Amino acid sequence: MTRGLALLLALLVLAACRDEDKHTANPAGLSEADLTRLHMLGYEPWVEETPVPGRKTGLVSSQPDRVSLGYTLFASRGARQAYLLAPDGAVAHRWHAPKGDGFWSDTALLKDGTLLVVGATSDEFEDQPTARYLRALDWSSKIVWQADFPAHHDVELTPNGDLLALTFADRQVERHGKPAWIVDDRVVVASPEGHKQQEYSLFDVFTASPDTGKMRWPRTRAKRDGHSVIDVFHANSVQWIVAGDRAGTHPIFADGNILVSIRHQDIIGVIDPRQRRFVWTWGRDELQGPHHARLLDSGNIIVFDNGIKRRSSRVVEMDPRSGKIVWQYSGADANKFFTIGGGSGERLPNGNTLVAATAEGRIFEVTPAGEVVWQFVNPIDKAQRRGTIHAATRVPVDVVDPILAAHRGAS
Repeated sequence: MTRGLALLLALLVLAACRDEDKHTANPAGLSEADLTRLHMLGYEPWVEETPVPGRKTGLVSSQPDRVSLGYTLFASRGARQAYLLAPDGAVAHRWHAPKGDGFWSDTALLKDGTLLVVGATSDEFEDQPTARYLRALDWSSKIVWQADFPAHHDVELTPNGDLLALTFADRQVERHGKPAWIVDDRVVVASPEGHKQQEYSLFDVFTASPDTGKMRWPRTRAKRDGHSVIDVFHANSVQWIVAGDRAGTHPIFADGNILVSIRHQDIIGVIDPRQRRFVWTWGRDELQGPHHARLLDSGNIIVFDNGIKRRSSRVVEMDPRSGKIVWQYSGADANKFFTIGGGSGERLPNGNTLVAATAEGRIFEVTPAGEVVWQFVNPIDKAQRRGTIHAATRVPVDVVDPILAAHRGAS
């Protein structure tokens, strides 16, 4: 058994052992260091595979007349590179990390061609906060600035030009009347140059929100500085809400509210930063390790449901006003997909949905009826490894084409 497969097998078992007092098995005989990394849910940067003759990689299929036009942006996690794919699957541009970096996860392209990158300087499973970063790169991959806080998972531009991101820090809290160390995920609002302006502790937000339900304390621990740290939340996405004409129709629809996805609590929720509490949460007994929650123009929310216990992932669209699922895609029997970590779903202008299946190193576009009309598979490198893809986004042509033209003119 390869090391990568052994790690994945152990992670599947660990994910099933969610209750805090259950014994956690080690079926693959992994080292203590590897188990610690899995407890903290480090995402695999590579999938080890043997090439199969005739199996296509790169742009596998496309129906141009049914695809939402745009450039596809994604980072190949272990390769520490980001790619901008043209509609025909050709690489329109590529960014790369400095030599020695550990991994890249999320990226965001700004209208001036700057690329925001969430990554880490250490190896692929590093869980030390000091190793994480948020950087801005220019078109030639040079570092423009680096944030003054350790970022993880997600970043986006707010309507006023600030940045919304996630950070974390070890913190001692009270549990059952006794002190306990946790990884306290925090939502950060930063300046356009990455300087922290506001910070909201998810532990404080959660405990100030009695309607959220009982906090779960999963067996996701690491040893740091002589104490055991519990990864209570493992938040993985943030989005700034613009209420528009929905303002006042539901508690979540207020300008400046923040939508978050919290994997270890199996919920998505909306924070009112003025009250520093949740005004809405959803997902308990429905989602299993969710990722990448996004509010749609319709007022519905789309979220990637990893399906840890089901061993089958899906993308779900739900209506927060009714609490009901209104659409979902799980791949049907012939095309089921499963990724235990990572994953994204993005609603496109033509009504299709762009899906990143992280552990498969695959991105695909699916119609509302469930037909795949575009599919890209990350190629295998010389070491017979396929790079995983944490998330993907479709960038409009009217954003990318002027950037490409400007840099062609400058060259």
